[in-house]
Amino acid sequence: MKQEKIIEHIKNIYSPSAIVLAGSRASGNYVEGSDWDFYVFTNNPHDEAADNFDGEVLDVSLVSVPVSANFTFDTQYHPEQHLISLHDTGALVTQPIERTILKYKNGPDEVSSEELARLKKILNRYIQKSLTRNTEGLSFYHLSLFYQMSLRVWFQVQKLWPLPPYEALPFIQAHDNEFYIYMKTISQNTNSASSVESAKKIYNVLFKIQ
Repeated sequence: MKQEKIIEHIKNIYSPSAIVLAGSRASGNYVEGSDWDFYVFTNNPHDEAADNFDGEVLDVSLVSVPVSANFTFDTQYHPEQHLISLHDTGALVTQPIERTILKYKNGPDEVSSEELARLKKILNRYIQKSLTRNTEGLSFYHLSLFYQMSLRVWFQVQKLWPLPPYEALPFIQAHDNEFYIYMKTISQNTNSASSVESAKKIYNVLFKIQ
């Protein structure tokens, strides 16, 4: 079985105390060519990097042993919601897995008024900087930063965990089509003036400005 061969491959390289599978391979929602996301617990130091085995891409995140008492499996967007222990020499990952899944289910903390004011200031600054016309590409650069941050802020104000862009956009389209259309205008429109106008509308929608 391919998964068993991959586990043996990882054991041979890292001599791990535990191996946890995450992402689409753990949820079963993967397609042909999907990578394998692993958390590998080891006190055998290695350079962390994606690996390959038998045509499969292995995305290995190394976790130093011993782990902290409050360790959780977190992506750059949200806590992992699908985790499977594949190898564990001493019940090392049982509690971290349970803690992480509970953290995901409880949802993110509500955005404080101070944090909301900070986000509002940053996004407004990107809009103002995108009005610059005297340097080629500068308007596009600031609109790109605005676009990326707006995706995350939309989820924050909805009290939801952020999603990666390929999941975020379809989700937003299904739940807030007006916002989605404005975002689409920024990503597909080569006319910077139209994109800036869409950015202003996104700003108003996010912060409920009439």
